[in-house]
Amino acid sequence: MLLIPGSIKIMKRLFLIFACMSFMFVAVVSAERNTATTTTYRSSQLIKTGQGTIYSVSFVATSNGGDFILLDAISDTTSTSSFTDVKAEGSEAVANDSHFQDYFKKPLKFRTGLYLKITDGYAVVSYE
Repeated sequence: MLLIPGSIKIMKRLFLIFACMSFMFVAVVSAERNTATTTTYRSSQLIKTGQGTIYSVSFVATSNGGDFILLDAISDTTSTSSFTDVKAEGSEAVANDSHFQDYFKKPLKFRTGLYLKITDGYAVVSYE
């Protein structure tokens, strides 16, 4: 077998370049992206329009009887006689008590939008 001078060096370099590129490709492809938004809300408002996912809600009452409702809607629909778009809700009887709901294992999906109705407290919502 005839070897060209320096061909072994070239083959080693090509192999190392190929191996490095393979590892970089695997790292990029398997990288998990966390695109969740976590924000604190102190008043009722539209959080997001369109489809999305709720991962967690934390509520702290600022006075007795504080509560929150997360709706699959773009406006407050709780004034109607029957509303069926509730995704999550919670309340606290005493001021400064808190309530945490974790949905990371089984996130809540919404289609129309995400509207937060809140009374006497603030909520920290993690969503996409």
